[in-house]
Amino acid sequence: MRNGIDWPGLPDHIRAALEAIHAGATADSQESLTLEFKEDPAQHLGKERARADFFAKLIDEAMCIANSEAATGDIVVGVSDKTAGPNAFTGTGLVEEDIARSIFNRTKPNMNVLVTSIDAWGARLVIIHVPEARALYTRQDGAAKQRVADSQFSCKPLTEEERRSIDEARRSPDYSNAASDLDIDNLRLAVIAEARRILRTHRENSGRGSAVPSTTTGLLRELGLLLHDGRLKRAGEILLGDPEPTDVVVNYLWRDFPGKDPTAEQISDPVILALPRLKRLIAENGSSEIERILFEDGREAAIPRFPSQAVDEAVTNAFIHRDWRLPGPVVVEQTPRTLKITSPGPLPPGVQVDRLLSTPSIPRNNRLMAAMRTLGMAEENSRGFDRMWEAMIRTGRDAPEVGETEAYVQVILDAQKPDAEFIKGLDRLADRFGEEVVQSVSALVVLWHLRSAPLITEQTAREKTQTTAREVDELMEELVARGVLDPVRDAKEWVLSGESRKLLGIVSSGDLATVSVQEWIEAKLNDGEALQSAEVADYAGITTEQAGHIFRHLRHLGRAKIDPAGPPRGRGTRWVKA
Repeated sequence: MRNGIDWPGLPDHIRAALEAIHAGATADSQESLTLEFKEDPAQHLGKERARADFFAKLIDEAMCIANSEAATGDIVVGVSDKTAGPNAFTGTGLVEEDIARSIFNRTKPNMNVLVTSIDAWGARLVIIHVPEARALYTRQDGAAKQRVADSQFSCKPLTEEERRSIDEARRSPDYSNAASDLDIDNLRLAVIAEARRILRTHRENSGRGSAVPSTTTGLLRELGLLLHDGRLKRAGEILLGDPEPTDVVVNYLWRDFPGKDPTAEQISDPVILALPRLKRLIAENGSSEIERILFEDGREAAIPRFPSQAVDEAVTNAFIHRDWRLPGPVVVEQTPRTLKITSPGPLPPGVQVDRLLSTPSIPRNNRLMAAMRTLGMAEENSRGFDRMWEAMIRTGRDAPEVGETEAYVQVILDAQKPDAEFIKGLDRLADRFGEEVVQSVSALVVLWHLRSAPLITEQTAREKTQTTAREVDELMEELVARGVLDPVRDAKEWVLSGESRKLLGIVSSGDLATVSVQEWIEAKLNDGEALQSAEVADYAGITTEQAGHIFRHLRHLGRAKIDPAGPPRGRGTRWVKA
């Protein structure tokens, strides 16, 4: 008992919110991603028939909280949203078992909530605790929503992509979601204060006036960093805890000349401090302008050495997706030309280097990623690699290079001289054919290939966009329909349309503008030329294996043969007219 108020075992963040309301705050000012207040309309209006609609609202709210980034939270019933002070406590006559049964029966999978009642200043309140979700929750009709930190902490419908992402992430093993050995009391107050500041700034910058929890436990629960029993999760230790004195979180190496001994800086801070510090170091040495683009309408664009969007995604992914079970730091090596980021551990299970653009995000540390999303330290969608590719190609550079071993994942960004004409060409293409053309990563990949290759085959398009044949067909059909590409007769090959070549500043389309690779090869052979597979592959933008297949097909047709004056096999083999 406390001042005549019965609050047994009430979590600190709920107690603090109720005390604030009683002292003169409104309930909506105390709500958060993990805390919602509801007034019982039947209690207030005296209309029992309002109960059915109210139960439906409670079910929706429980589902929304379960599907939020925090994946857990509490609903307090019996408090008016807009009324300040003691009069806000209107109470409720709802029965705990009725609430739990309704939520269980009308959600998929069936949700088990913990419902308790308390007495607050003479009013009976009911607290519905939504335990941490291990899957995506929907209503019985399949509808799914998610609680988001907008100005009102509202529920928004989930897209199919968001539904799949949440469900897959939660069903995957998550090292960061288990209990940490670190006690909450060992977290530095300065680090907690910085987390609160980052969260507040993120919400203000996003146009969200929503509150930030004032208590440490409230903040940690909002970030999804506490277990139900109040223990800190590993994600909380990684994000907010100080490493051991001998542990290095980041090893940053700067070389102002290739091969020169680097200037090294080691960072041994919690990730919430280490990540911004690392980004500042990279920016200090890599944000300088290397090209200025003047568009035809008079606009100017400065092209940095490394696009900030690509850098942000690469370094953030290095922390989110690394294997925290393995020792060793994230290693960042930077020169004026390259940025190399190496993180411990292989790619998450199910993710392959040649499918980074098309494989749904399967985070190794989903709880850590969700907390960083809530703080605004990671993107709220799962397009990390897409954004890297887009940022590099839109600034006229090659796509990132990604390598993997059992020990590490490595991402390399190349600050090569930007293709200024291509950058301006994308602007012209957007004006002529629609912004969608340059907003599609797959379309950008195709256009970047065709800026230097006369054509693109279906196989090459599949490899470069990392998509299926069906997806390539859909993409190419759309680009042909818009006038961006022209098909090559009946072959699964495409070239830039004449208008696209003009807009991209390509003076000549080359020999392959209107004929297939096979036809081009035949034409060359008929002209008396001797061709090698590697030469054809390089010129046509296909693989040497594909070129070899065409030559063998022509031999089968009796139109080509291996040059008897050259080697009969191997890289030096030449083909001539039969």
